[in-house]
Amino acid sequence: MKQLISIAFLIGCLSTLPCIGQSSIYPQKSVLDRAEEAYSSKNWKQVVSIYKTLTKKSPYHGDFHYRIGRASFMLRDYVNSKKHFEEALKNGISTNDGYAYYYLARIEARLGNEDNAYKLLSTSINYSPDYISIAKREDDFRKYTSSKKTIELLGISVKKKENPSEAWREELLYLKNRMEKSHYNIFHYTSKEKWDSIISNFYNSMPNLTTNQIMTKFSEIGALAMDSHSYANPMFGNALNYVYNMLPVEFYYFKDKLFIRAASNPYSSLVGKEVVKIGDFNTNDIYRMFKQTPVTGLDNDFQLKWQLPWLLRSPELLQGKGILKDPGNVKVLLRGEKGKLTQHTIKPNMVMNPSVMSSIAPDDWFHMNSSSKNPIPLYLKKPNTTFWMQYLKKENLMYVQINNMRDMENEPMAGFTDRFLKNARDNKAKAIVIDVRLNNGGNAQLGRSLVKKMLKSSYNKKGKLFVIIGRNTFSATMPPIAALDKWSEAIFVGEPTGTRPNFIAEGNMFQLPYSRMYASVSNNYWQGGFNSNDSRKWIAPELGAEPNVEDYKNNIDSALKAIVNYLD
Repeated sequence: MKQLISIAFLIGCLSTLPCIGQSSIYPQKSVLDRAEEAYSSKNWKQVVSIYKTLTKKSPYHGDFHYRIGRASFMLRDYVNSKKHFEEALKNGISTNDGYAYYYLARIEARLGNEDNAYKLLSTSINYSPDYISIAKREDDFRKYTSSKKTIELLGISVKKKENPSEAWREELLYLKNRMEKSHYNIFHYTSKEKWDSIISNFYNSMPNLTTNQIMTKFSEIGALAMDSHSYANPMFGNALNYVYNMLPVEFYYFKDKLFIRAASNPYSSLVGKEVVKIGDFNTNDIYRMFKQTPVTGLDNDFQLKWQLPWLLRSPELLQGKGILKDPGNVKVLLRGEKGKLTQHTIKPNMVMNPSVMSSIAPDDWFHMNSSSKNPIPLYLKKPNTTFWMQYLKKENLMYVQINNMRDMENEPMAGFTDRFLKNARDNKAKAIVIDVRLNNGGNAQLGRSLVKKMLKSSYNKKGKLFVIIGRNTFSATMPPIAALDKWSEAIFVGEPTGTRPNFIAEGNMFQLPYSRMYASVSNNYWQGGFNSNDSRKWIAPELGAEPNVEDYKNNIDSALKAIVNYLD
């Protein structure tokens, strides 16, 4: 649950601690601070006591009631728990009503009220499909998992594998039902008529399709929601012993051309060359194929430029799309520096690993910039470090790279923000550069403190704050970045983001009942734009610095160079 805002003030007269004017000379904790601490430390008796005091003065605060409800549940006081969860739903909860419905379902299950438990659990899953996997592990519902309706709700059982066509069909209807009930607005892009027609045709054609074709089609069905967090993806895992492999090369789009940016040693001679064809298909045609019939929902073209190079590394997916006949031998036509075309065969030698979506190719591979005499640019130095900073003495800039919206084990993001602001002030840096071009998400709530501190900072002035964005700037990174775009004086640099400022999202992962492939349904609308009618497909930079081949080869950071030139 999203943390309630803690308000610290100097005179703690609501606190049990002494007030100023008594024996203490220190600022006292407010009742809100103490309530927050009690909840964080799971001191449930204290939570009930403090929040009941708060609700007497603010009876319409749904989050206060929710916390009393949860604490009472932990104390097995189901009467009070139910009362306050219902009050929370009546007044509204700041994050998701599904939390309250889930606990109410557990209360009914513990009291032996199966019908009520089922209805409430079904409602909670409609709010968030996350509860499918959570409920499967919950002891409270275990005694009901033999009932047909609970089995269907949680996707516990399907028809026997001896009749795979019927099992696939049951799985398709399960996905259809889940997406229609849980998605924020399933028909915002694909009409109901088209949705029903595509699913019906797929349902009827299943007996004539291979396993790979069926799995690929499931990916296309998941993408019909057409948002970046709704999908059905067998590459993330399945239980049918169907392996998705990876090519030992890294593709990358520079402008509108696809290049091999890195490769393992056997294929190092291919690095730096443009990819003209894969199989018998031109790369431009392949791009259009994945744009017109995507296998994962897309927010914009820059998301596709980021994710398609990763998808093209999967020979089985290319076979499922009809691009390849033999996934064990991938033929590519490449164009060298002098325009010479050469044909090559690449063999997959590694199992699909979804983590490559957020990483740079391994250090022991040959990279396009491996021969450069210049030092590696800052943004490529620590791409897998959550966040870090470096003061650039020559340029008098404080460079900050945030690669994931998460706390580090030894430091929260809020503390890191304080530290880099202090470092900038101590060095009298003329500007701060926040680089999120490789940041594809995490926990959006962690960005709140970053935004608040930057807005209050002396660096919130034109020419003193820069934000580097790119195609990987995505998901949970967008709300704080959109807030800086909306409220701060930051100048944005680089290329457009991989998500819109207003976008449907949220990762709610669950597994489909037969194949066990992972799926997700977006259930939130994130409005980071200037209003609900903000139709921008991305946040575009004011200082354009799109990655280009020559700068990359020579270890020149196009974006940082643009900032230095601007300041000069």
